[in-house]
Amino acid sequence: MKVVHFRKIFSQLTETFVYDLLVELDKQKIENHIVTIQRRNSVKRPFPNVEVAIPFGKSNPKRLIRKFIGKYIIHQHPMYMWKASQKKVYDLMIEKKPDVIHAHFGRGGAYMAPIAQSLNIPFVISFHGHDAFGLTKKKFWREQYKAIGKQEVTITCVSEYMKNYLSNYFPEKKIRVVHVGKKLDNYSFSLPEKKIENWLSIGRFKEKKGFDDTIKAFSQIVEKYPNQKLRIIGEGKLKSKMKKLIKKLNLEKNVYLLGSLPHAEVKQELQSADAFILTSKTAKNGDMEGVPTVLMEAQAVGKPCVSTLHSGIPEVFPDCSQSFLAEEKNIDNIVQKMEALLSCSVEKLQKISQAGREKIMQDFNIEKEAKKLIQIYHDSLA
Repeated sequence: MKVVHFRKIFSQLTETFVYDLLVELDKQKIENHIVTIQRRNSVKRPFPNVEVAIPFGKSNPKRLIRKFIGKYIIHQHPMYMWKASQKKVYDLMIEKKPDVIHAHFGRGGAYMAPIAQSLNIPFVISFHGHDAFGLTKKKFWREQYKAIGKQEVTITCVSEYMKNYLSNYFPEKKIRVVHVGKKLDNYSFSLPEKKIENWLSIGRFKEKKGFDDTIKAFSQIVEKYPNQKLRIIGEGKLKSKMKKLIKKLNLEKNVYLLGSLPHAEVKQELQSADAFILTSKTAKNGDMEGVPTVLMEAQAVGKPCVSTLHSGIPEVFPDCSQSFLAEEKNIDNIVQKMEALLSCSVEKLQKISQAGREKIMQDFNIEKEAKKLIQIYHDSLA
């Protein structure tokens, strides 16, 4: 079976989950081709069969004029910019003759929908987070999604929560849940050997990640447990704001911002930590998480986690860890959940750790999730 995947930019380092899926599909004997508008990180993310569909270069006057008009005059109508490259992508589809077209993220789905429909090729779109929750706050995208839902298409999403949400825009019978998976062999598991002292958090400094809530809650924890430490990995627009908050709360000796790290170093930080925390929340613009992959990675290596009752996050927690999910944006409740984990004996932490690993093995295993997707490809052909 030949599948052509469309991703506007391939492959951004923040999108490990897309790259890992493509590698796994290759292992399971799917012939994968990638069509993209921009190729990035080709050394760190090597992949065969990548076609770059750029009608003219970045500095070409025609492209700059189109970008200016699209951004400042037409505003929310990216189709104006799309038209410049869609003809090239259309021609590539005719040349490659795929059995299935798979667009990653909602924007890519809207871009590829008319091409797939025109060529009568089975079509799959995968949603992950902002493309489901954030974009639908705009009328333009709501209309796009509802129009796509009328054609032959299969929608995949990463959680039951997201499936229910997307059923407002697509027929529910066309939506399937395929989790973002992890290859467990890549994550060395170990049981906790002592009570919690060192916490870790990972993510981009965006409002929905809730790092401000994490830091505020941690300031209360430090008042009672002054030996507690928190390390945060990530970059983003809100990083300077978090630095100021740390200074304001006199947490410079307890909270450390590590910046962006290579994935190998991130895994080392996970191994060194005693517990993991991510206090995600709904942003003011409506943006929400899908299912954060860092919660899968943390549990895969055996770390007890504290998080929030937000979007699909509860679906990645085993039953014995549901009590460590706080109300989003509720600082006092986050503190309570952290204290509950701090009060656990080493024996109980080990049970939590084992259950977390088993949850990821069972429900977020990339080999199993790739098999689900391959079955969707076969179903779409039928």
